[in-house]
Amino acid sequence: MRARVLAVLSACLLACGVLGVQPASAADQPSFTVNGQDLRLSTALGSAQQVQPGLYKATLPQGGSTLYAAVTRRPGETLMVSVAGAARETGRPYFASGDHKLAVNLVIPSKYGGDPTTCGANSSSGATLSEGDPFGTLTATNLIDGAKTKRALFLSEDCAAATTLYVEVTREAPAAAGTMPVELLVQREPRLTGTPDQPAGGAELNDLTTLSKDDAVVVRPGRGYSDASTLPATGTTQLDARLGETSCYKVRVGWGQRLGAVVQLPRPGARISPQVDTSIEVQIRNPQRALVDGDSASQQAEGTTSPADASVSTTGVHWSNRNADYTAGGDIGADSVQDTSTAGWYYVCVRADPYSKDETKKDVQPYPVQLTVQVTGTATAGPRYVDAANRAITSPPPGQLSVGSSQGSDGSSVPWARVGIGAVTVLLAAGAVVWALRARRRTA
Repeated sequence: MRARVLAVLSACLLACGVLGVQPASAADQPSFTVNGQDLRLSTALGSAQQVQPGLYKATLPQGGSTLYAAVTRRPGETLMVSVAGAARETGRPYFASGDHKLAVNLVIPSKYGGDPTTCGANSSSGATLSEGDPFGTLTATNLIDGAKTKRALFLSEDCAAATTLYVEVTREAPAAAGTMPVELLVQREPRLTGTPDQPAGGAELNDLTTLSKDDAVVVRPGRGYSDASTLPATGTTQLDARLGETSCYKVRVGWGQRLGAVVQLPRPGARISPQVDTSIEVQIRNPQRALVDGDSASQQAEGTTSPADASVSTTGVHWSNRNADYTAGGDIGADSVQDTSTAGWYYVCVRADPYSKDETKKDVQPYPVQLTVQVTGTATAGPRYVDAANRAITSPPPGQLSVGSSQGSDGSSVPWARVGIGAVTVLLAAGAVVWALRARRRTA
């Protein structure tokens, strides 16, 4: 009977994850993890639901759609949005049969009627896949700076003055793609005061060399941004790269610091090779999930292979990088410099795909690679911010640009629901034990 009591208790605790075993999660699936508050996007501006800074999840309908949410900002604040979802098609594990697009814009009603006026630094910002491209996470970002900057050089006066804007999410996909769960991130940065720092220059514009190390540990990756696993400022992890899957980690980068990452493919003679010709891609994305840098390497399943690494890096993180305007003088282009202008969580994502679009083999064994990240430089004090009354405010912690929001420092919502469910489940487990003990007394 004691064994029965223990079995009842263990089953209840395991069901809620108290003993560390979680139910089947997105980590067991090749798709993108979606978290956040539920959001119903509207088909019309006038019906758009108001959202505050935070993380949201929604489902886009099959095929093409344009949907809206409303958001506000104070004068002088920077507003940033991103939307992300996995491109997939039924019965196709690796490559698209048609064009896919996911876009996000900040818009305001047009003075002249008709379509809304598009605002934001990236007009019609979108991520696209063409027929024959490998599937992956489509991530689109857009923003309106609180002050004039070179990354928002063509912002109209109406857009710059607007305090109520609308997040416009557009999707295009073939019918085989079905509906798309997406994650929507809304962030605000307070108004800057004083003299900002200088944009990255000199050696900061050259690629950062990150050397692989031998002290690798295993850190289980996330399947998206919101569940990305944390890596230390300098660390190495072994990773089983599976075809058609994206693995994500996050690394905290402070003001003035740089991030580098390298994926090392197995060396010849290591007795490890992919079952199919494989391409490995690594990306760095900023706290707003915009792409900063990407690189790829490949290895053949048969024949001679040579050492291959994929390496990525950022410039130093400076607020004034949004004013960068480089045409030469370094390895890192202006767009990437401008997207390295906020401290916080930077995402390192690794993806494996067949090298050939004709590959259809399934049940391919994972391909072991090694990921090394390195943050260089000493973190410096960040910019100074003020509120609407021009009073100095405490700088938001890294990863949380939205002052007063319900976001934690990692940008994820405080899991009160999960905490509550866990507590209730523990009580149920305790009740089960009491029930079993009473049953034992009745049968004694």
